[in-house]
Amino acid sequence: MGVSIAARAPVKLLICSAVRPCGVNAMMHNIFTHARQALIVLALGLWGAQVLPLAAANTPPAAPVQTVPVPPSDASASSMSSELAQAQKRSQDAKQRIQVAKDLLKNGRAELAAIKEKMDDPAPRQILDGVDIPTLETMRQQVLVEQQEIESTLQTRRDAVSALELVNIDQPTPAPPSPGANAPPEQQALAAAMATASEAENEAYTLEITSQPIALQLARAKLDLAKREQQILQNRLSEIEQRLESARLSAARATLQDSPPTLAYAAYPELKQLAESNESLAQTLIKLTERLASLSQEREQITQQTAAMKEELDALVHQLEQFGFGPIMGNLLLEKRTTLPSANRLKRQSQDNRALLETLQGVEMKLSQERASMRDPQALIQQLLGTLEPQTKQLMQQDVEKLVKTRQTIFTSIASIKTPILQAIAGVEYALEAQQRVVNAYNAFIAQNLLWLPNERPVWSQSIDKHWGGLVATLAAIKVDDLLRAQLEALRNHALQAGVVVGLLLLLLGVRRRLHARLQAIVDASNQARFPVWKNALHSLLLALLLALPIPMILFSLGVLLGTSSQALHGILANNLISAAWVWLNASLFLVFARQGGLAEKMFGWSPRALAALRSAFYLFLYIAIPLDIIASITLELASVQRDESGGGQFLLILLLAVLTFIIGRLLRPGGAFVKHWRASHP
Repeated sequence: MGVSIAARAPVKLLICSAVRPCGVNAMMHNIFTHARQALIVLALGLWGAQVLPLAAANTPPAAPVQTVPVPPSDASASSMSSELAQAQKRSQDAKQRIQVAKDLLKNGRAELAAIKEKMDDPAPRQILDGVDIPTLETMRQQVLVEQQEIESTLQTRRDAVSALELVNIDQPTPAPPSPGANAPPEQQALAAAMATASEAENEAYTLEITSQPIALQLARAKLDLAKREQQILQNRLSEIEQRLESARLSAARATLQDSPPTLAYAAYPELKQLAESNESLAQTLIKLTERLASLSQEREQITQQTAAMKEELDALVHQLEQFGFGPIMGNLLLEKRTTLPSANRLKRQSQDNRALLETLQGVEMKLSQERASMRDPQALIQQLLGTLEPQTKQLMQQDVEKLVKTRQTIFTSIASIKTPILQAIAGVEYALEAQQRVVNAYNAFIAQNLLWLPNERPVWSQSIDKHWGGLVATLAAIKVDDLLRAQLEALRNHALQAGVVVGLLLLLLGVRRRLHARLQAIVDASNQARFPVWKNALHSLLLALLLALPIPMILFSLGVLLGTSSQALHGILANNLISAAWVWLNASLFLVFARQGGLAEKMFGWSPRALAALRSAFYLFLYIAIPLDIIASITLELASVQRDESGGGQFLLILLLAVLTFIIGRLLRPGGAFVKHWRASHP
């Protein structure tokens, strides 16, 4: 380094001096001076490069520097103690992981084999012959409790499988380098603890990598075992419920059969009335028992259907993620959309449940009124015997006692069946809510992924005769006698509401001529100077609404009455009638507004010829388009339910579009009165 520095410094000075602005002599003098200095420095550098190594070789080595350990401060000692505790905890955790992995490697195969044996073992058969109703109810409650426990176990094991599928075993951190032999004892202890922890973590990592497949297999096997136990419990519950329903129904029918016939007491009014009441209550008990059995079956069907829909939805989502969307998937989604339960169907099932609740409440009210007489059966027996002739009391005493005992049995049976019915209704409602959530998710998935794909064959692919034949066959499913029976039943069940509607309708028809006269009087008075605009405008709107209301009220009432039926066909008709009622109301309201010499002409100054064209278009719309729309909508929905591909509904839809095109084209033709008025008023 001395050589290079000594050589570079004079050269730098020489260059700097050479570029100074000075005279020639001075410049030459500086050049020679600096060159001489550079040569002297260069010679001294060469001499030093030869002498200094020899001097260094003859110099004795220096004594080693003694390192004196510095005692750690309080903060450093606290930090090292904390790190030492962490290292010891890491060692303990790693040892536990090692033990778990070793146990799993040692016992995992045996546990898998034991689970497989349990899976292969046949389910235990329960003996229900001769078991009475209270014991069956107790067994049912026990199975329900076990089902709740197995549901919790299933969720826990599903979470365990998910955690093992997503687990990512991190590699352990390497041990830090060991300090020197002169390090303080605290640092040496910390380094030894960290090395031990790293060694244990490496061993745990290796064992966990080896045992992870066994752990995943074992978790899945436990989940399958829990599912099998759940299925066994479900089968046990189904058997118990079937036996319980059969026992209840048999007991109810036996009660009816054991009840003395009503005709035997024709000569005894009090006894005849009691026998008739017993027979009626026994019939009610049989109906409630049968309804309870149907509720259990209905809940089971809804639950199975919901589970199947959920599995289908999961499979479709997985298939879409793997293969993407295409025509095959689109047609599959179109087919699935037609098979999903409709909202109206779920609503009708809930309405049936509410009707059953109302029936149950009515029976309970009736029993509560007569329960007071059953608190003292002996007093009731004496009261009934007191109504008989003295010579027949001894003869009829056994019959009276049998009547009272039968009544007690019926009361007890109805009281005992009330809670199961409420529980069954709650179970069905819960199953319906769960199914509604799955249906909503299914519909959302279909709406999100469904492309515009044809779901029917083109209309022109078949002849008109085939379309007409398919249309007739589809509409033949609407049976007029069934509709009339459904309407009569709805009228009986809602007689008060139907009476109110009929009364309002007759009132509107009775005052219709007066309403027309009053509206025309307001229109004629609109030319007066002191005409109250806002008051008469509101009055006119109310009169127009009352004039337009009768036919929409009829359609709406028929739709509401049909909507109370549980049949899908009646629900379709009800929805279309209700929708048509609102459209008819708006169109009728406009016709009242646009009638000849009415509000639009007198008060708003519209052209009479333009109003005539509008009235003609709206009459065609009311009496041709709306009925055709109702028939087309019903046909399309029925074809969807019946899987009819004849195209009759499409044919009606095209016909409806043609009618609407004719109405609008006729109204908006260039030479028509409406367009001429528009051009004249909007130049």
